[in-house]
Amino acid sequence: LLVDVRDPALQREVALALGMLGDRDAVRDLVALVEDGSTVFVQGSAAVALGGIGGDAAGRSLLGLLRDEKRPALARAMAAVGLGLLLDPSEGRRIAEVGADLNWTLFTPTVRELLTIL
Repeated sequence: LLVDVRDPALQREVALALGMLGDRDAVRDLVALVEDGSTVFVQGSAAVALGGIGGDAAGRSLLGLLRDEKRPALARAMAAVGLGLLLDPSEGRRIAEVGADLNWTLFTPTVRELLTIL
């Protein structure tokens, strides 16, 4: 259904439902939506869904989105939310990779967007 649906609102809902279900079979399609979703909201919902499902492919996709400064701030902020959902003792190193090169004293548009979500 995720691949066949063309309505962005329905795609968002399907992505979030798959994330809540923890459907690992959907990871490949969710990664595709994170990379090429039709709207920033579709990309963000897919990112949150990947965070709910977890795994290496989800983590790599979310890190890629978060690091891509050409992407909209909202999509990057949702990637950070997805990464937060991934965080547990065995996967916390993914968050550490992101933070290693950041200047935390800067208040960037992405950080502002993330704070409005939280």
